[in-house]
Amino acid sequence: MIGSLLTLVLLGVSQWVPRYRASGPELLENPHFAKNLDGWRVSQDAGICANPEADICIENSSHEKAVFLSQQFDWPASQRYLILSADLQGEKIEPGERSWHFGRLVLARYDYKNRWLNLPHYVAALAGSSSWETYATTFSYDSRTTQSRVLLQLPHATGRLSVRNLSLKAAFPNPFFSPGQVLAFILGGGWLYLVFRPHLSAVRHLLLRCGLLLVLGGILLGTLVPGTVNKEITGQTQRLVDKISHKQDSAIEQSDEKGDFNHWSIDIDKAKAIHFSGFLLLGLILSKVLQGWGMPLLDGLLLAVTTELLQLFVFGRTALFTDVLVDMAGVAVGCGLWLLYRKVRT
Repeated sequence: MIGSLLTLVLLGVSQWVPRYRASGPELLENPHFAKNLDGWRVSQDAGICANPEADICIENSSHEKAVFLSQQFDWPASQRYLILSADLQGEKIEPGERSWHFGRLVLARYDYKNRWLNLPHYVAALAGSSSWETYATTFSYDSRTTQSRVLLQLPHATGRLSVRNLSLKAAFPNPFFSPGQVLAFILGGGWLYLVFRPHLSAVRHLLLRCGLLLVLGGILLGTLVPGTVNKEITGQTQRLVDKISHKQDSAIEQSDEKGDFNHWSIDIDKAKAIHFSGFLLLGLILSKVLQGWGMPLLDGLLLAVTTELLQLFVFGRTALFTDVLVDMAGVAVGCGLWLLYRKVRT
């Protein structure tokens, strides 16, 4: 009952109280395409299609090519956050082979060597046919950025992508969000304290108790890390691994507006592996403490859902159902390893 109420409160606050609000002048030139394609760079094979409901419609008929519109803009020197928003509609979009071959709206950023920076960039990625829907994402300034571009793409994906009400504006903090954020963290932390306090009290072995505290602390710390910091850590780790293994990652040098490269694809499996490993250790320790697998699975589910909901209040993070599934898989494997160990010993 308490968990259900907590879920409703957190979802309600996150949906009804936006963190930032767009304000100020429009930063894009000709965002509604009233002056044809003035201000926009167009791919050589760009297919401009007709859609009376849209400001612009791009079409791609072959997986062998990429269609895009791009516009470079200057990030305001005194502005920390920007909001990119648009209404999008997809029509029979068939993705390509790669995980980023969709109908996309992105904000790409590059360093002084014109290299794609490993920063959040997605606003939307569409596949299949979809009705009009509004998408908006807030982006934070990064000091390494020397170029910024808004991209409408069908990279090696066929179909039509229609756009209207495209806008890029400065974003300012919503004064009502901070109290909601504090409330969310207090409720979430209190809920997890009620769930796991009995288990910590039941642990008699000091090393086991420290292990459980470290695992819980690591999971909660990972939940509260902002998206930009999280991706920067992941990117630095990737570069370190590449350097140790002498891997020449030529892909990081690319800045292809066609969408032929997307650095984020490198990090997806790694992030899931971290999720999986943390909850595997949790399942292993809880199975040992509780001498069973039923309660560890339930506690793992409660922790996974709560941490995903709390990420709604952390900048650059989102709540993903797939992460809950990965977390639960980790707990299940941890419980299974403990059961196997106990069976072998007996």
